[in-house]
Amino acid sequence: MDWLSITALVLTPLSAIIGWIVRDRKVQKQEVIKGDIDIQKEQIDLAKNTRDLLLLKEQDHKLEKEEFRKELVTIREEAKSEREYYRKKTTELRSAINTIQDKFNDISILYAKEVEQSDLWKQKYYELDKKYIDLKKYCDGLEKKIQDLNKKVDEYEKSHQ
Repeated sequence: MDWLSITALVLTPLSAIIGWIVRDRKVQKQEVIKGDIDIQKEQIDLAKNTRDLLLLKEQDHKLEKEEFRKELVTIREEAKSEREYYRKKTTELRSAINTIQDKFNDISILYAKEVEQSDLWKQKYYELDKKYIDLKKYCDGLEKKIQDLNKKVDEYEKSHQ
């Protein structure tokens, strides 16, 4: 055997092993690259799905925002109408209170006049009652004097007859 054959015999399995190792590494690199590409595709898909989700969320947010604005306008209009209604009612109540106060003041004045007039009549009653009592005493005194005079007249007539 010559050294060429020996070398070929040794190198052939050795080259097969080296080729197998190199090929295996190359396949591993390709699988890693393929895996990286798959990961990148997944990341791109995830980014796309996330973007789509965020766009949908943004649209939902805009719709909710518009609904809230409409609701806010409605609430403001209701609040304004209620404010006007209660202002009107408050004005009516104040007017009614003023009317009642005016009537009460009129009644108070009339009552004061009536009490004053009643006091005046009471005072006149007491004065007239006092005069009546004085006149009655005076009349009683006169009646007694008349009776005394009648007795004296009767005695005088009896004595002069």
